[in-house]
Amino acid sequence: MRLVVGRGVLDSLREEVSRFNPHSVFLVTDDVVAELHSDRVLEALGDVRCLVLGSGEEIKSLDVLKRIWRWLFRFGASRKSLLVALGGGTVLDVGGFAASTYMRGMLLANVPTTLLAQADAAVGGKNGVNYLGKNIIGGFYDPHLVVIDVSFLETLKRDSLLSGLAEIIKHGVVGDEEIFSLIERKGFSVLEEDSEFLVRRSIEVKMRVVSRDPREEKGIRMILNLGHTVGHALELLSRYSIQHGFAVAIGMVVSCLIAEEVNGFQEADRVIRLLENVGLPTRFELSSKSIGRVISLMKRDKKAWRGGIVMVLPVRIGRVEIRCVKEDRVRKALRMVLS
Repeated sequence: MRLVVGRGVLDSLREEVSRFNPHSVFLVTDDVVAELHSDRVLEALGDVRCLVLGSGEEIKSLDVLKRIWRWLFRFGASRKSLLVALGGGTVLDVGGFAASTYMRGMLLANVPTTLLAQADAAVGGKNGVNYLGKNIIGGFYDPHLVVIDVSFLETLKRDSLLSGLAEIIKHGVVGDEEIFSLIERKGFSVLEEDSEFLVRRSIEVKMRVVSRDPREEKGIRMILNLGHTVGHALELLSRYSIQHGFAVAIGMVVSCLIAEEVNGFQEADRVIRLLENVGLPTRFELSSKSIGRVISLMKRDKKAWRGGIVMVLPVRIGRVEIRCVKEDRVRKALRMVLS
């Protein structure tokens, strides 16, 4: 995988693409990104075909996947053609899955436009669509090229930036105390001063873990899912009205509260305080009856083992562990953050 990170690197996109000598180039994006950036990207790429999808989690569906396959086939895409996925995590997920399955795999380039995608989703090779749950159908397929231009972040609204910042904080808790401390010192303004540094370091944390367990077969890669077991359940119950990073932030709080009891984690207050200081939620309105539904969804999570609840728990800032957690402990923590 070739990785290019910086401000203004989109200008080198055509040169980067030419390294792979593709037979043809296809661009897939969503309608929001298309309105903001398609002219700039099409100018950088040159002669390409473009498919504009809808937006939001709704595009991560089998119907949209079939639409991309049909489009590629109609215009003669081959295994040596390049699919460029331009957008946030949803576009990268469905675009990556389409590329991985079309003719058993075509060339793939990710050009992430959101902080969440730049710091997390663009690398690691995970892709898929939602089916009866979040990311139930999918696979692993590493992009051949990732071009991350942090100037895209200038067009994002605050909530979108916060959603991405949640994943960066997660990477700090998982494996980089320096990231965590920097955000602790500077708060939300860290994105104005250190966005490129944060994206680079966040990617480094993820790739360091992924390199040891590329296909999540050893259990090592699972640590990157800190906050996601609860987060995915909240996304599904809210019908994706809650942003992914916000759900992950709440999930991290639950994990921290459980870790206090399970392994003596002593920095839960520090994590919660940081999340609150940058503007991320640490509580979520949900009826007490719905807690049982959250538990049920957690048991069906991809990380679940024999119906048990498997969670990533912090040991200290920069280190986490994977534990099977008793349901009563999970229920107790959920009651503290869901109301």
